[in-house]
Amino acid sequence: MPMPEASAPTMRAVVQRAYGPPAILRVESAPRPVPAARDAVVRVCAAPVQQGDWHLLRGLPYLLRLLGFGLRRPRRAVPGQYAAGIVEAVGAEVTDLRAGDRVLGSCAGAWAEHALAPADHWVAIPAQVSFEQAAALPHGGLAALQALRDAGRLAPGQRVLVHGASGAVGALAVQIAKVHGARVTATSRAHRLDEVRGLGADEVRDGTRDGALGTAEHDLLVDTVGDRPLAALRRALAPGGRAVLVSGGTGRWLGGMHRVLLAALGSLPRRTKLAPFVAAPRTADLRELLALCAAGRIVARVDRSFPLAAIGDAFRRLESRDARGTIVVTP
Repeated sequence: MPMPEASAPTMRAVVQRAYGPPAILRVESAPRPVPAARDAVVRVCAAPVQQGDWHLLRGLPYLLRLLGFGLRRPRRAVPGQYAAGIVEAVGAEVTDLRAGDRVLGSCAGAWAEHALAPADHWVAIPAQVSFEQAAALPHGGLAALQALRDAGRLAPGQRVLVHGASGAVGALAVQIAKVHGARVTATSRAHRLDEVRGLGADEVRDGTRDGALGTAEHDLLVDTVGDRPLAALRRALAPGGRAVLVSGGTGRWLGGMHRVLLAALGSLPRRTKLAPFVAAPRTADLRELLALCAAGRIVARVDRSFPLAAIGDAFRRLESRDARGTIVVTP
């Protein structure tokens, strides 16, 4: 009598089958990923819930759907873009990772007990950094580092303004700018000014007030809020200065794309530049951020941790805009 075939290994995962509110998310049983020759499977210990995930949950702006994320429903059933965890299995051609390694990386389907990605997407987590701290780095850290260094051309001694310094991107932008020798002015809502001052900003301002951005004061401005006219950003810059638009604004159809296009066109004949910006998941930059965190030069703030089953609560916390740091899920 033939023996019955063993069932394929499964795992718990957050599943999204439509666009909509957090209530559409379900935790279900899903096939556990199997690595191809150059892949690694990681047991997820922490994964961030970030603003980009909100857009993919809601399917907004609609431009996202046209760009390949799925017209009527998401192409990827298990959401989540970054994970920190422990390598569990590697493909036959992988030589630089082994089971038991602590890693952080970009992956498909991070909100699950296991995640799969090419081995070169994962970087080692230093012993001094917890899984939750590592998971808090990619969203804010990659955007802050690349906005300052690449789009903003940050140099020591520059006068830098971070508009919206209490959020995930802004908080790390303040710290990274200080690491690179800048003089930093930071804005936030009034009740969070002390918190922003504690990040190391040289000056803090109530960002809701008229004139908070100043006039002709700054060599580099990082806008993480998107609540001011482009002309106000330009007025805040000294001659030759640059403003980097990390937040493009809102809108159901184009999001902030119209603002990005206006910024690009308006910068052509001017002495000041408005630089649209989109962060990229670069492993070298993740490695740099982890090293800064391990050395105590930057702090990746974790707001709250939620189990997978409470993913809806994690999104409601995100939507409240009261989070003081990155929200993470811990399978």
